[in-house]
Amino acid sequence: MTKISELLSSASDGFDQTDQQADGQIIVGLREHFKDTNWYTGGMPADPKRNIVAVGTLHFIRRWKDQQVVKTYTDHPLPDVNELNAKIPIEQ
Repeated sequence: MTKISELLSSASDGFDQTDQQADGQIIVGLREHFKDTNWYTGGMPADPKRNIVAVGTLHFIRRWKDQQVVKTYTDHPLPDVNELNAKIPIEQ
């Protein structure tokens, strides 16, 4: 399986982590999200006037079990989600 750090081909990720620290993670740095008309960075209110830039994107599929990631698919072409779901027993 291809390592996440190999898929993100930029020399610097722009955050305070080295490539080794970011290895295996999908999100490098703090997660941004928008809720109730406000932006948050890492769960804390963010400065609405700051500039942010996406330096890369990655398409992937994750399999979850008991609220834990058990497999991440990053190799392209990505597998068919319906086929993957059909292989999982209904009990799960």
